[in-house]
Amino acid sequence: GLLESGSDLKKRKRKLMEISNELNEIFFQYPFQVPGFFALVTRGLGLLEGIALVGDPNFDIFMASAPYATKRAVSILGDHSLRRMSRSFTSGRDSQGIADV
Repeated sequence: GLLESGSDLKKRKRKLMEISNELNEIFFQYPFQVPGFFALVTRGLGLLEGIALVGDPNFDIFMASAPYATKRAVSILGDHSLRRMSRSFTSGRDSQGIADV
């Protein structure tokens, strides 16, 4: 997945495009709306990552944000629920994290 792409910018861009294309398909299949602020936050994160990559070509926004994201998820969902979700998310996936269909 995207995390496995590491600091290889070309691989990360390609993987991000794949994810973006998959999300676009989902958005067209299922009628729901994404809040406007979600797009702004996503855009902001992309900009910040670009700035960080200028200073450190090996910077990985996902690895840098993982500790905060994990703490935040635990505070919202609880440790038990997060572990259960993590197990269900990783089951049925191949070695590269691709879901079996």
